[in-house]
Amino acid sequence: MNKIYKAAIIILACLLTGCSFFDTNQEHTGEVKEIQIAEQAFQINYEVPVLVPNVLVNQTGYLKDSEKKVLFKGELSTKTFYVLDRRTHIVVFEGRAGESVFDKSTGESYATGSFTFLNEEGIYYIQMDGLGESYPFKIEENRYDDLFPKVSQSLYQKRYHKKISKEFMETMNYLLLAYELYPTVFTDETGTVVSKNQIPDILDELQGQTQGLLTLSGLSVEEELWRIAILSKFAYAYKDFDKTIASICLTEAERAYAEIDPKNFLDDIELETLYFYSAAELYRSIGLSKYRTTVLNYFDKYGQMDDGGSIRYFATLTYLDTKYKVNFQICNEQMERMMDQTAQVSKSCRLNPLGVSYLFGTDLDGILSSSVYISIGTSIITNHEYTMLLEGYLHYLSGCNMEAASYVEGYGYEFQSEEKMIDASLVRNAKFLLLLSGILANQ
Repeated sequence: MNKIYKAAIIILACLLTGCSFFDTNQEHTGEVKEIQIAEQAFQINYEVPVLVPNVLVNQTGYLKDSEKKVLFKGELSTKTFYVLDRRTHIVVFEGRAGESVFDKSTGESYATGSFTFLNEEGIYYIQMDGLGESYPFKIEENRYDDLFPKVSQSLYQKRYHKKISKEFMETMNYLLLAYELYPTVFTDETGTVVSKNQIPDILDELQGQTQGLLTLSGLSVEEELWRIAILSKFAYAYKDFDKTIASICLTEAERAYAEIDPKNFLDDIELETLYFYSAAELYRSIGLSKYRTTVLNYFDKYGQMDDGGSIRYFATLTYLDTKYKVNFQICNEQMERMMDQTAQVSKSCRLNPLGVSYLFGTDLDGILSSSVYISIGTSIITNHEYTMLLEGYLHYLSGCNMEAASYVEGYGYEFQSEEKMIDASLVRNAKFLLLLSGILANQ
């Protein structure tokens, strides 16, 4: 009987007889202590480490004929990776990772691998020597088709329990923007109580919420400007289905706009930009010169600046979309400026090994905000690269991130903490739906 085997018997006997390895005359501090047995040191550790995969995949899954990427976190002992069938554990694809890139925001190095040529539908996992295995994932032709209605339904349900506020109206803005840019992906068959009435379910849902906006009072200037813009934007989308309701919304928006005195917020860039946005929406729907004048005055003052953020971006997009008289020189200048902004976000995505832009922050809200620019850019020009970038955002949100955890409720094996989830915010949900719209419209 060797020394280690004898030592094991002694340890077991001590445990069964209630003996302790700690000195009973001393206070137990809970510190880790080393025990010398047969010239080998054993260590008792009270903490179980959290195991995070170093092979990161989109836990929601991949489209059959689209680009498929995997991320490898940490130091690589090899560049070869394998894709295996989950059921048979047979290797179905062999690939090689690219060069590792250090990400300052996470303090980790990441390498990217591609398995785009694997087009066989099924459930798989990826393995690399030294790093281990990924979570399982699916490859399907219509992998995201069920995700879109589920996100939509979740968003619709949550809105009924929220008071009308700035967040509420920002959410409506993103939903209306998604419908404007990608109307074909919004069907009348989402499964809501008003489905199958020949009106896209998203507009049915927004119409119900708009009723509350019509009679809302006691708002701040900022909230009132948001209300005017949303009423006008909704009317523009809904006029093809019910001209009466659209007209009611526009009448209220015009009345409220007439009561706003812009002299009260001169040089307040945020309020001036919202005033510009509300005027742009009214001009697109009605075409009155007074609204065009407000738009042109804004461009005269801020046309060569990048102030105004995403609201300016939305307002400019609305002005470019009008059928009424526009200044073509301004249109060309602003279109070029918008595409430059989108190109900056695109470049930031390509430089980041995680495939998303940090220009607006490294947290979920900042990342979703940057995705909006790509979603809009994809609708303006047919660009395969932008579509791939949108899918890159979905990969990140579905597990290709430092924590190897999904931000998408119900899609994944490991999830972020509750407050970090997309579902924790109405605006996050709406931005995510816009992102999904861009992906589905370009499948």
